[in-house]
Amino acid sequence: MLPELYHAHLSEKFTRGNYLLTILLIQVVQSIKEVTLESIATKLAMPIKFESRRKKVQRFLSNDEWDLDNVWLSLVIAWIKGNVKQNNIIYLAIDRTKWQSNNILMVSMIWRKRAIPIYWQMLDKQGNSTLENQQLVLTPVFAALSDYSLLVLGDREFCSVTLANWLREQKIDFCLRLKRMFVSRLKRNCGLN
Repeated sequence: MLPELYHAHLSEKFTRGNYLLTILLIQVVQSIKEVTLESIATKLAMPIKFESRRKKVQRFLSNDEWDLDNVWLSLVIAWIKGNVKQNNIIYLAIDRTKWQSNNILMVSMIWRKRAIPIYWQMLDKQGNSTLENQQLVLTPVFAALSDYSLLVLGDREFCSVTLANWLREQKIDFCLRLKRMFVSRLKRNCGLN
């Protein structure tokens, strides 16, 4: 049920026991299509009591092995290196979304009209991200994809001269959407009315 890349990657990143539990958890989530701890523990095929299964899953998911850099980023980069030629440009979208009470800043790769999440950060405040937040999510991605030409795409939240200058210093191409007032001012200053 999992691509071979996942098996190879996860077996390398986890201990044997945690690798097998990961495979079991993925299969359970795929079959029940729910991600609550109780529903997973109910369906997990292990010969122990429900409460023990629930605690085992809870401890497993809070394990230090489940690190964004260690598991997800390295898996996605391995997939990219296997599917994208080095002479191709990789389009990276930076975006912030609010999901329930969570404010998430995310970097995704645009691939065949889809956005594949590469790296993210939960923001500890509501509202727009700061330059420091943006640098924290972009820097690991730039380092991991240093063999590729990158182009960062951002909406109006990322229309920042300091972000643009920082991207230029990193030698990264970018296309950041300008706010309407900036477009009007730019047209006026350039005589493009």
